[in-house]
Formats: sequence, C-alpha cells, structure tokens
Amino acid sequence: MFSKGEAESRVIDYANNSEGIVKACIAKPGLIDAPGKRGPVMQVVSTIGRTLIGLPKVEVSEIAATLLKQAVDGIEKETLLNEDLVRIGRTVLAGQ
Repeated sequence: MFSKGEAESRVIDYANNSEGIVKACIAKPGLIDAPGKRGPVMQVVSTIGRTLIGLPKVEVSEIAATLLKQAVDGIEKETLLNEDLVRIGRTVLAGQ
C-alpha cells in the first residue's frame, strides 16, 4: 500500500524517466456524482457534506470527457483539480 501522494509521485517519476514515451496526468476529483447511482439518503448526505464542509462536486460524465480529451489532445497540466475537471468536461460536453 502506498502512503498519501506516493502513487502520484511514482507515476510522475515513471513518466519523467520515460524520455517522452509516457505522459502522466493526475486527476483529483471532489465528490463524484453519477446520476441514478445513489439513493435518496445518500443524496441528502452528499448535499449536506458539500454545503457544510464545502466539498467540491463533479459529474462522472465531466471526468470521463476531461480524461478522454487529455488522452486525445494532450495533457493540459500534470495535476487536474476538481475545478479543472468540471471546466474542461463541461466545455467538451457542450461541443466546443
């Protein structure tokens, strides 16, 4: 088992040592929302968590669109935070 951040460091090190053959991108999403995959109780708990704690949310479709765009068009930046996943994903899904 890896310590916090160790897996990310290993992936990035591997890519950096690959002489350009491998490109790495780390995705750090907040709460992942998948419509139809949560019951009403979990929806309430998720809403409370986001409201009280300030947890960010991203749709699973936004993550998928973002990661596919990164794979096809090139990596925008090494670490994609929740706001990056939402921004890129929404742009892709809007057809731009």
